[in-house]
Order: sequence, then structure tokens, then C-alpha cells
Amino acid sequence: MRGVVTLAVWKRIIHRTILASVQKRLDANRLFRGPYFVVGPTGVGKSQSIFQAWRDANAELGADTIDLVYFHGSQFDPSDIAGIYVFDPEKKKVVQVPNDRWRLDSGRPAIYAGDEFNRTSQATKRALLELPTERTIGGKPIHEASIVCLMGNPEAPGYDVDPTDFAEDTRFSWLDVQYDHKGWKAYMIMRQAHPWVMGWAGMKSETICPKIEDRDSGQHGRPCPRSWDRVSQALWTFGEEEARPVVEGLLGAGLAKEFYAFGMTAMRYQTLVDDILKGDNKTADALDAQFFVNACLVDRFRQAQEVPVARRILDYARVSADKAAEASSVLVEDLCGVNSDVVNSSDPEWTAAVRRLREHLTF
Repeated sequence: MRGVVTLAVWKRIIHRTILASVQKRLDANRLFRGPYFVVGPTGVGKSQSIFQAWRDANAELGADTIDLVYFHGSQFDPSDIAGIYVFDPEKKKVVQVPNDRWRLDSGRPAIYAGDEFNRTSQATKRALLELPTERTIGGKPIHEASIVCLMGNPEAPGYDVDPTDFAEDTRFSWLDVQYDHKGWKAYMIMRQAHPWVMGWAGMKSETICPKIEDRDSGQHGRPCPRSWDRVSQALWTFGEEEARPVVEGLLGAGLAKEFYAFGMTAMRYQTLVDDILKGDNKTADALDAQFFVNACLVDRFRQAQEVPVARRILDYARVSADKAAEASSVLVEDLCGVNSDVVNSSDPEWTAAVRRLREHLTF
């Protein structure tokens, strides 16, 4: 009863659902607007995809066309959802007062994005199920174009979740979001990730979103994709050396030590990056350092998204592929992730070179 999707596919689904619901291009009997229940590993980007789709939709439809109401179900009591009952002296009776966070009186549709649905108490879950089943909150209807999306973690060892029953299952379109390394890297490039993180991700992809049974709560911590995003932020905020204890807190001391050994070694190649952009085709003397060099080249292209810069880096990728084919293939793919239009606008010879690299090397 579950559809298996990558993060990129999930983002497209929720984005198209928003546009279809708000623009009303289809008759109500033909329109699908959920509700969705999205399951995936912690920190994989389930909620971030909704945030991005919401921002993109408002950019297309006009600012503040649709609201976003994000909440953690596990932090709610039933009264937080349905509201509370108070005595109204004017009406001389007890009335129900809804929670303002639901924005029921805004006059705008909303995306109701509820996280940790399968970690809520049974009482809270029953109250929350009014939203996707009746499209009401505390008996008050939500906007007709609103979308309901609940999220949770897998029913697997290591996750403290309650199994859903058959009746709950049939109320949702279940989507199982799988980690997509290529999509995650594209997201991190957009967020201007630190070259250390991007270089490490190219060399040690298995450490970005390890299976929960492969994670160690001790020396190697329990990193997830969200952890590496925060590592990047820490490196930019504090600088590499001062960020070390923060990174250890995010990754665990053991993995942080390996990560810093990679980063400190790779820093010796900063001048090589400048030389490459000036026309030198030298490569690093170790594969991990080459991944770092290539990550720096991608970052330089992100800062100056121009055809001459793309052409120089593509030339280098083609030449360096003889010594480090894997690193070169990742370099080309990441360049396209930054701005594929600029990359592909190179002259036919370079376009052919890019095509050959992308066809014959494994990303």
C-alpha cells in the first residue's frame, strides 16, 4: 500500500498538488489533494521538501497565496488540536475556542504539515485524524484548497513509533521516501555547502545517510543528512578549527576525527584550485584530496556561473578523468546541479565531452 519515491519525486508531487489545488484547474471530483502520509528516515528531508515546494508555489502564484502550518504531533495534546472550551459571558454558555495556529480565519488555503504522526499518543492521534478525514479542526472546516500531509519514521528497529492500523492506512496515500544521494547533493549545492562537506560526500557517500542499524551512538554518533547540513553551517559560522567541538556533537567524536583528517589534508590543495582555474591540469596526489579539489571547483562555479568558468572546469574534468575517473564524473554531475544551462551552453565540442563523461562514468 506504499509508493516508493526519491526525495526529488516527493517534492514534485507536493508542488504539483499545491498548484492543482489552488488553481482549481480540475473539477473537484477529479482533483486529488491528498491526504498524504510520508514515511522516511530521520533527517532525510521530508519536511524540507514541503518547505521548498511551498516557497516555490508562492513564488509562482504570488506572495502569501498559501500558508504553511508545520507542527510536531508528538508535542501536542488533544486540546492543542481541537481547541479548548471556555465560558462565554455574553452568550452565557460554554463555547469551543480553536487554536490560532491553524489559521482557520485567514481566508487562505494552507498546507498542514504534521511531523512525527506515528509517535503521537493515541488520544492526540484520534484528534488529529479529524484533519485528513473530515477536513475540519475542532469541527471548523479548513479552506477547500488546503492540503494535508502527515509525516513519520519507518516502522523499523531503532525508531520509537506506533504501528498504524488498517483504518488509518486506508485514509492516506502512503509514500515511502528513500534517500537519494544525488538529490541531496543538489540540495546542498543550493544551500552553498562548505567544500569540506561536499568533498567528503563525494568520497564517503555511505556516511551521509547510513542505515539506522549501522549507526553507532558512541564514537561515530548517529549522523543523518540533516546532520551534515548543520556541519556545513558550523564550519561557515565558526571556521574549521573552532567548529570542531560542534561538529563532534553532530557526528560523534570518531567520525568527526576522520572528517577533520580529510579536511585538514585537503586544505593543502587550495592553491591547486586557483592554478586549475588559470589553466593548470594538475591533479591531487590522493583520491580524497581530489574530491576536495573538485568540490572547491564546483563552489567557484557556483559563485561565478559563467561559460568560460564552466568550460575551464569541464576541460579539467576530461583531462583528470584519466587519473581519477570517479572524482571527475562527480565533478561534472555537480556542475550540472549548479547550473546545467550554463554547462550545456558550451560549444559543441565541450557538450560532446560532457555527454561522453556522463554516459561512460558512474555517478
